[in-house]
Amino acid sequence: MLSMHFNSTWIDRLLLADTKTIKGTYNQVDYQARIVIPNYKQNVAEYYKQLINGNIDDYCRQVGVSPVYEHYGVEIEFLRPAQIDIHGDDQVLEPGLKQLMQKAGPVIFKNTYLSASYRGVDQRNSFPHLNFHIDRHINMPTRFSVYTRDPFDAEQKFPRKSSTLFIASIVGYLQAVKEGIINPAEAKGINRSFEIFRNMSIDDLIGKLIIEQRWDEAEGVGELSMLDNATEMHSSYERIYATKGYRIGVRYVA
Repeated sequence: MLSMHFNSTWIDRLLLADTKTIKGTYNQVDYQARIVIPNYKQNVAEYYKQLINGNIDDYCRQVGVSPVYEHYGVEIEFLRPAQIDIHGDDQVLEPGLKQLMQKAGPVIFKNTYLSASYRGVDQRNSFPHLNFHIDRHINMPTRFSVYTRDPFDAEQKFPRKSSTLFIASIVGYLQAVKEGIINPAEAKGINRSFEIFRNMSIDDLIGKLIIEQRWDEAEGVGELSMLDNATEMHSSYERIYATKGYRIGVRYVA
């Protein structure tokens, strides 16, 4: 069972590691894990300090947005292909994965695949370029989004041309304030999409405020990621503008 290995104890060990990296073995397959953006909260507070004008936790409370993560994103890369079943027939996400997301945001697995019985249960979507949004409302029973690249699929077995970006909800909110899209005196919480970062280069913000999942592992290598729509936003990113990748697998789970 996935949660017997990847759970709150495991993520605490990763978060406490000096290098924010650890190695391990799951189901007889070795892996390497890392925090994608260490010191994320500090990065966000520094970048938006003129808007926050004080403590970032207080600001989040004032505008009704989830607190920002201390460290952001978990990436787990297996050294050879590994099957992981992230949910059962009930479409309920493994509780250990929810614990990872609660403490560190999006979870990305590389060199993985789902068992055959769970590969065909998702839809396929391609989201607009730099349109950060949530898929599900916090009150919906299936509030977690899972994105998949199936290594056994004739199309998805190849690397994808466009990426998926992840940000904490407060980053989307603050950037929308910075660009004059919303007024913080009037807009509270995250309940809409924001077309942000479109008039600037985001190269320097990837790895600082933004996680980019490039979906560019070699042919035949499976990848998947997941997020909690209550605390995060995501978008497609066309690294070469107007060059869309194939539609990625998407499923919504409880």
